[in-house]
Amino acid sequence: MNIINQKFCIYLFILLVSYSCNLKDKGTKQELKVNTYFSSIKNDKGRLTDFFLKMPKGGNIHQHAVGAVYAEKIIEFALDDSCYINPNVYQLYANQDQALKWGDQLAIPINTLLIDEPNKRDSIINYWSVRNYKKFNRDGRSWFFDAFMKIIPACIGNEAEILTELCKKAKEENVQYIETMIGVANVENSLSMLAYSMEQNNTYNLLDSGFEGLYERYKSYGMDELAKEYADSLDSFISRSDTNGVTLRCQIQGSRLRDDHVLTFGKLMLAFKTAELTNNLVGVNFAGPEDYEVSLENYSLHMHMFQFLRAKHPNVDISLHAGELALGKGATRDKDLKFHIYEAIAVAGASRIGHGVDLFHESKKDEIIKLMKEKGVAVEINLESNEVILETNPQTHPVNYYLDKNIPICLCTDDEGILRTNLTNQYLLLLDYVPNISYLGIKQIVKNSIQYSFLDSIDKQSVLDDLEEKFDVFEKHVISGK
Repeated sequence: MNIINQKFCIYLFILLVSYSCNLKDKGTKQELKVNTYFSSIKNDKGRLTDFFLKMPKGGNIHQHAVGAVYAEKIIEFALDDSCYINPNVYQLYANQDQALKWGDQLAIPINTLLIDEPNKRDSIINYWSVRNYKKFNRDGRSWFFDAFMKIIPACIGNEAEILTELCKKAKEENVQYIETMIGVANVENSLSMLAYSMEQNNTYNLLDSGFEGLYERYKSYGMDELAKEYADSLDSFISRSDTNGVTLRCQIQGSRLRDDHVLTFGKLMLAFKTAELTNNLVGVNFAGPEDYEVSLENYSLHMHMFQFLRAKHPNVDISLHAGELALGKGATRDKDLKFHIYEAIAVAGASRIGHGVDLFHESKKDEIIKLMKEKGVAVEINLESNEVILETNPQTHPVNYYLDKNIPICLCTDDEGILRTNLTNQYLLLLDYVPNISYLGIKQIVKNSIQYSFLDSIDKQSVLDDLEEKFDVFEKHVISGK
């Protein structure tokens, strides 16, 4: 053998060893066998659905509890609570007095409506979700957000039942962890009255004294007592719910929809203080359409509120809806697309970003990616929600860019009840957006949902260990064909 052939053989040997090592680094033999099977069924929707249904899916960490319940269950709540309903637009009210307070003279008991006109049940479901919205030529964004206001009266007082329903569905779908956003209506109402009282007792704008002055004023007006009441209520919701073996934690959310800065700050302060009082509450979020005019006008102010409160409560985790924007949707203008994700991370200090759809329009896109890598910020991807609300598609959504830049993503449902979907469907959709993704890539996304959750370190490790065991069982079943 001449010297050239010897060098070639050595080079080939090194290549083979390197290739073998790379395979080993990318997955175990068991994982690679499942990966081969997964690749073979990518074009078979039935077998793919069966695969994802059985696959452990880790956590669903971007979920609004009220929007996650299917309309059929909301109808049960409304019937049990003798709610009133407008027979034309299906707006719910807790009772007749509430209906009259809102100027609705047409509202009647929902029990009466469904006895006299049982066919209305189908229409109610269409109005309380986006089901058939394209068939009726309805705007998905408007239909989605309008549904929330219609159903909330039936959800207040049924929080434990809602959490039970969500956990039951999660278990059926092989989801191990839920991090859901839920509120305590009576305490939030008390906070609103507290803010009103503070404003009435001062002849100046409380924000003139700065966040520090506002923070101290709230404390003197009894914020700590409200936070304790909020924490006790959340603990009660969970203690009265059946988690069906699913690990359940909550986030508390402020609202970006009011132009009352004192109240907005107060609700966020309540959230941060409550999060320090109970292990059941693991993070703070910010709810409401990001593209409403009041949300857009006050976005930077809101981010600085988070910055101030995080400094006061550094151990509280933050996830923020940011970049859930598109031109032509809501009041969004071109300038609004340029800084929301950046400020959520760089100013507010978010550990996770919800949606992150307008990334390509951000002025500091490259800096955002750098910050996300440095700070370990994950993105909660809500594909179906984005399709309905923002009309995204595989060509416009940034999910591939996040993956290419090695930014951790977590697939979530957002509001599966209103969207009439589930977490399994998000994995099916992902293949439309990232057709070349491997089983190993899917498995990493599942693990991300626990690794980037807001569980404490002990609970997180426990759920991760359980997830590994479930994956081992799942992979053995796939390989054996059972």
